[in-house]
Amino acid sequence: MRPLKGMRDLDEAEMLRLRRAGEAVERCLCSYGYRMVEPPILEPVELFLRKSGGELAARMYTFRDPGGNRVSLRPELTAPVIRMFIDKRGAEALPLRWQYRGPVFRYEADEPDNLRQFTQVGAELIGVEGPRADAEVLAVAALSAKALGVAPVTLVVGHVGVLRGFLEQFGLSERAKLFLLSSIGELKRGQGGVEQVRARGRELALLGPRSEEPYGEYGRGGLLGGGANHFGGLLSSQGQPLGSRTWEEIEARLRRKLEGRDEPGSVEKALAFMSEVAKIEGAPQDAVGRARKLAGEQGLDHAPLRALEEVLDTFALHEVGGARVVVDLGLARGLAYYTGMVFEVKHQALKGGASLGGGGRYDGLVKALGYGEDVPALGFALGLERAIQFGGPPKGKEVREIRHLLVVPRTSKAYGAALKTARALRLAGEGAQVVPEPLEGDRGMSYAQRSGCDAIVIVDERGDSERVPVLRK
Repeated sequence: MRPLKGMRDLDEAEMLRLRRAGEAVERCLCSYGYRMVEPPILEPVELFLRKSGGELAARMYTFRDPGGNRVSLRPELTAPVIRMFIDKRGAEALPLRWQYRGPVFRYEADEPDNLRQFTQVGAELIGVEGPRADAEVLAVAALSAKALGVAPVTLVVGHVGVLRGFLEQFGLSERAKLFLLSSIGELKRGQGGVEQVRARGRELALLGPRSEEPYGEYGRGGLLGGGANHFGGLLSSQGQPLGSRTWEEIEARLRRKLEGRDEPGSVEKALAFMSEVAKIEGAPQDAVGRARKLAGEQGLDHAPLRALEEVLDTFALHEVGGARVVVDLGLARGLAYYTGMVFEVKHQALKGGASLGGGGRYDGLVKALGYGEDVPALGFALGLERAIQFGGPPKGKEVREIRHLLVVPRTSKAYGAALKTARALRLAGEGAQVVPEPLEGDRGMSYAQRSGCDAIVIVDERGDSERVPVLRK
């Protein structure tokens, strides 16, 4: 008997290499205040279907356990970590920084380099929005790759929020916007991909001439086909008063709801625009400039691009060496839940568009998985086996306990100085997490107590700092 395809036996040397690689990433993330957690390997199948919109279903190892429950071996770790956060419901202070490492299982295509069991390492930042949080996750993803000895890396950055901001200006329905956003990968492939998207749009009645009978059983000869007397009589027979509206007004509103379709010309214009946006890829300043020019040519406001520019500007403050940034507005990560920045971590030795991993912002996921309200969140994950092919972490170092410090900018303008102070603390062997905005009153002490920090370091715009011990409750 041999191992199943995509599964590997590991000897002692291979296990040691994987363990040291994982510990190198753990040290890196720990220095930024990310604490290790480990959810179960088995989870309800619904957890992953809700998260991915069904995209992972064909690649999941799913079965019924002896109790009759439908369960899956986890294909990734973000959804279990968010489920874990929801289960705790307020027990943890926000923002919450968690990291993880463990095996995941996906039924990948039968190709030589594809593993069906592999190790994911990654982190989630929960409860904070804005470009400063986005830039932090970009930075720790690049630094995690660097900790594995993988350098240089390329961060390929896109932004779903920018694309959605442009689409909002075409006056489309949510259905049409989601259709175009989900098609961005095909649009990036050129005219052939555009024609495929256009054909699918016709099938969905988003493009092409309107049907003569768009209302089904309610159309001609049905509810809306009998004229005023018939329609008004139906309302009266059901005891529904017309109120101050005429039946014509009610009929027109019902027609709009039943039809629920966009003007095909508007969808076509948006499709043409998105097919051009999807091709924009290059150095940040050049790519953003091309997108701004394209928006101007179409008479669109280029304000949505500011969200991406702020992320890139803030990332530069982290001074991450050995990481090149490329903007790709046609980046499609293949998962349905991203709402803002998306990115992939790539290495020059990888062929065919493969990546070491990636991540992004998914502000709607926490609520979709059962929390009572939206909570901003984002994260990243790397495939450990693939990453260590291109480097290796320092040998012999073990994860050790370190002091955890909360670095707080005294004012919003002191954020850059706070990042520099945190870097110096990490180089000195301490862990330092930076909050993106000042914490007024007792909020800093309260958060530090709840998140297990040993001291608060308050930094002003000049870089001068004050260390305040955390009082234990």
